[in-house]
Amino acid sequence: MGHLCDNFRMAAVLNLFWNLCLLRVGPAAMPAYTWFVVAVVTADIALTTFVGVMVGDGAASQALSLAVVSLATVAAITWGGLRLAGEAKRFPATLAALSGSDVLLSLVPAAIAPFEALQPLFIIAIFQLWLIVVWGSIYRQAFDTSLAFGIVIAFGTALVATFVVGLALGAAQPAPAGS
Repeated sequence: MGHLCDNFRMAAVLNLFWNLCLLRVGPAAMPAYTWFVVAVVTADIALTTFVGVMVGDGAASQALSLAVVSLATVAAITWGGLRLAGEAKRFPATLAALSGSDVLLSLVPAAIAPFEALQPLFIIAIFQLWLIVVWGSIYRQAFDTSLAFGIVIAFGTALVATFVVGLALGAAQPAPAGS
């Protein structure tokens, strides 16, 4: 009987994140329990690492490092912004919402990652744009601002995270011979 109950809980969590991705609920609907946030963040890092290994050169340690750097950058920007806005108490639920939506919207690109012929750039772009809108909605509610400004925050956060990951990737590359 316990397994059936666990399945219902998992379905409820997936339904919660699905509704978040459809902009029906916001980060306030997320459980802010430490164990829940850690589980969602861990799932996000694991899936991002998997995708990195599938589309990269196969180096799991580098993919894991870049996933951690990316999420840490997003978390730091989010925490700093919420702290400046006097809403630091919203951080755990906001981080869970950001990570959970990233997991859910990365599942389709992750599923097609092993099949290079099925990776049209437009599919990845559609899911990335959808993620920016979802993150914009999350930031809108977390910062109590407009959706347009939330999307600006989401895009800026994603841009900074991409830049920091690029710096980390450059630092992880071996120096060319002779330098």
